[in-house]
Amino acid sequence: RKRGWMVTGATALLTVSFSPLSPHGLCMAFYKSTFNTAAQSIKGDGNAHYGIFQFSSQLWHTSDRRSSDNRCRMACRNLLFSNIADDIICAKRIMLNPQGMTAC
Repeated sequence: RKRGWMVTGATALLTVSFSPLSPHGLCMAFYKSTFNTAAQSIKGDGNAHYGIFQFSSQLWHTSDRRSSDNRCRMACRNLLFSNIADDIICAKRIMLNPQGMTAC
């Protein structure tokens, strides 16, 4: 099995070997937030994305705005601190999901 990125057409999918501190994880952090740990964005569907990796509040963490599956078992605000330990824990939980990082 290949490690790192698998490219299918124009869509890049991450394999289970993804690590938030790997070159691929750093590239994702730069692309999603330009390494801004306090990044927050609201997408067209109304979901908020938080932190250095911009994880969706719909599935991965809970906010005061709306209910969530809270699969990372944490508050969205925990992803906004300069200490990215919670972000890394959440990234590892996301990678256990069959869809991996495409589920963000």
